[in-house]
Amino acid sequence: MVSAKEPDHEVPSAPAADPAADAAEVLLLLRLVLSDGAPDKKVATVLQRVARRAFGLNEADFLEIYVSLRALGEAGAAGAAAHFQEKPRPEKVALGRTIMAICRHDEALKPHIGRVRSRVAVLLDIEEDGI
Repeated sequence: MVSAKEPDHEVPSAPAADPAADAAEVLLLLRLVLSDGAPDKKVATVLQRVARRAFGLNEADFLEIYVSLRALGEAGAAGAAAHFQEKPRPEKVALGRTIMAICRHDEALKPHIGRVRSRVAVLLDIEEDGI
């Protein structure tokens, strides 16, 4: 099981065979929550901070993932959103709860938690109550 980690906090997430793939998937969903288009500098900063704090990714590992996240903005986010909607409900719920836990532990995201919850529910095609 991969855990998103904060100093002195552990954020539960779904089990995965590949921790880097887990981080990339959570970062992709967060990127879609924060911006439909190509991520700007502010979004990139948030994603990098979450990658470092929640997943322990160093800058090189983050940049490798970020190239793919940035490309999605240029190609369109609809395909990425469809990827999440095709997942089984338990995986969607686990992803949604992981994003919400990250938001509760991030001072910049915490004030926007209601908007994040709504956006995550739409992107995952699940009820807000489930996350």
